[in-house]
Amino acid sequence: MPTSESSTATAVESRLARLESALIDERARRRRLERMLGGAAVMLTVLGALAAGRASSVVDIVQTRRLEVVDDNDRVVLVATAARHGGRVDIWDDTAANVARLGANGVGGDLSLFDRRGRRSISAFSDADAGRLEIAGLEGAPAVVATADRHGGRVAAVDGAGRDLARIAGHGDSGVLAAGVADRDLVVLDGTETGEGRTGRLTVRPVDGEGGVVARGDGELRLDRGARTLVRLTAAEAGGRWELADALGAERLTATAAIGSALLEMHDDDTPIVALGVGETGSGIRIRNADGIAVAAMGVDETASGGIAIAAPDGTRVGGLGVGETGGRFTLAGRDGRSLIDAGGDGDGGRIEVRDAEERTVATIAGAGNGGRIAVGLEPAGTGITLDAAGTGTPTISLLTPGGRAVALAATPSGGLLNLFAPDGTLAVAAGAANDGPGGVVSIRNERGVEVVRAGSTSDDRGLVAVSDATGGRVRRISP
Repeated sequence: MPTSESSTATAVESRLARLESALIDERARRRRLERMLGGAAVMLTVLGALAAGRASSVVDIVQTRRLEVVDDNDRVVLVATAARHGGRVDIWDDTAANVARLGANGVGGDLSLFDRRGRRSISAFSDADAGRLEIAGLEGAPAVVATADRHGGRVAAVDGAGRDLARIAGHGDSGVLAAGVADRDLVVLDGTETGEGRTGRLTVRPVDGEGGVVARGDGELRLDRGARTLVRLTAAEAGGRWELADALGAERLTATAAIGSALLEMHDDDTPIVALGVGETGSGIRIRNADGIAVAAMGVDETASGGIAIAAPDGTRVGGLGVGETGGRFTLAGRDGRSLIDAGGDGDGGRIEVRDAEERTVATIAGAGNGGRIAVGLEPAGTGITLDAAGTGTPTISLLTPGGRAVALAATPSGGLLNLFAPDGTLAVAAGAANDGPGGVVSIRNERGVEVVRAGSTSDDRGLVAVSDATGGRVRRISP
């Protein structure tokens, strides 16, 4: 059974509850009254304005320091008021979160959109010269920024510190598309000015340092290392060109292609040392010295045959290997270009010619069908020595004068033979092994070639000398 004290407490609590409910009702009534009074004041103002305007349907001026709009639950959802730099409008959602603000920032308009946690999501405002749009990320910092300035428009994806990670921009009369790491473009697509006008360009850079890859729309691909270009590939109307450089930027290898021709060159500094080319008139390889003078070449000559040429340091040709009328040909020359040795061949075999300082042939080694011949002397004058050896003939050594052969030394089947000739070429003296008897024999002839003296041996090994008259008819013999 409750005591008197508990009954008293229950009565007090019940009374307090009724007073609290009455207070809430009174507050609600006062709000409704305030709104009605406010509405009445506005209506009176409007009516006064209408009366002053002679029953016009348009109010010329409505002034207030603060305008609030509330929803059905008496929550403020819009406020229009004055701020530091001018007017400001704020909007709240049904959770009492300020989600939008429109105002003045001192240089122009300012629009901000917030999420329900109060973080700025989108900002659009006027800058000193143009507009700016910011879209925030999860942390509330701007993640995408769109701006405009005197150069053109710009849209950038930025990190938390506001540093560019990717961007699209207009610069002058061209656009730029770039992506990379913070404040460093690693891939850039833009326009560049060339001698023939503007063209597209793609640049790929490393994360650290200079260099990278540059590709241009006018037909150029470049690979850079630091500030130096190491590889360049270009295209033109005539053909393509490929260039390779060393770590210091010096050009080392170039390849050029044109209509009907191609050229590959290896360089020493700025001098092409080795060149390999193919063209409509021929092809081959050329080697130059440090002064850029060609000292060796191999390729197709003017007769469409293969050839090799070597030269002195001043470019004078001193040797060559090519094709002659009947076969291969080899030539050697002096430092002054005079021909000294000419080797080749003909229908009878190979031939080597040695020339003197006046380029006259002074020695010859030649094939002679089934044998060979060596000649020493001045060939045009007919003066010199010859050595002839045929496969089935008699090997002969001859001494020649301008009038003809003067001496002949031969190896016959019966032995050695020495012939001495007169100036007119007739045989004067013949000495050697006899072919019609034993031992040796010496034959002396007159101007008509008739044997007038003969010295030899008999069958019994005794000496014999025979002397004849001018016709060879009368003969006297002397014997032991």
